[in-house]
Amino acid sequence: MTKTYSSKNFFGLVDVTKVEYSKFINPENNRENFRVTIECTDMTKEYDLNTLTSPDRIYVDIYNSVLKVADKTIEVKDDLVKAIRLGQFNETTVRVVVDLKRMPEQDTELCTVRNQLCIDIFKKY
Repeated sequence: MTKTYSSKNFFGLVDVTKVEYSKFINPENNRENFRVTIECTDMTKEYDLNTLTSPDRIYVDIYNSVLKVADKTIEVKDDLVKAIRLGQFNETTVRVVVDLKRMPEQDTELCTVRNQLCIDIFKKY
């Protein structure tokens, strides 16, 4: 008998299990920048990255996912980012919002690394 294991939950959705932030040095210009890492139980390929103003913020919607994180707000002490907020936007979409003190100069990038989505926010200097 063969057992098949899936990193998706009973309903076929990916669990969002961890959200954290860090600073990193951009090797292209040697400047410090900001990264939000969203960890999932499986690689997700369905997501959208958007920006809004008044107040300034960046958000990513992760489709076919369920939020499994206890802390829904992460306070940040940074000259660019105020806080990171997490929520179950609807039954199958997790929304991660990055509240900003101001919009970054350069476009924000979203990359995938293993089972993670990474939002890279480039600071204005």
